[in-house]
Amino acid sequence: MKKDMLNRLGFYHNVRLMLESIPHNAWDVFLSDNEDDLAMLEADILGQKKRDIERDKVMAIQRLCKFPMRPNESLHDVVARARLQGFKNSKLLDDYRQDRSASE
Repeated sequence: MKKDMLNRLGFYHNVRLMLESIPHNAWDVFLSDNEDDLAMLEADILGQKKRDIERDKVMAIQRLCKFPMRPNESLHDVVARARLQGFKNSKLLDDYRQDRSASE
């Protein structure tokens, strides 16, 4: 039975990686006999990996800009907020430079 399952998983690399940490006798719980279900599981794993990468980018920008940590916020919104903060900070820096040069 194990060999049959391993043969079926030949095309589903990400599913095999997921199953590495699970004992072989518990694979029946996670795997379906239907080939379409295995394909859907593979697609779900790939989709989750993409979401994880985007989530890591969002959290990195939020840490860098000292925003409140909201990891599920969209990357587009966080980038827009970071750009606005950058414009605001550059305006404050320009005002500071003007005030300093006027006082000298």
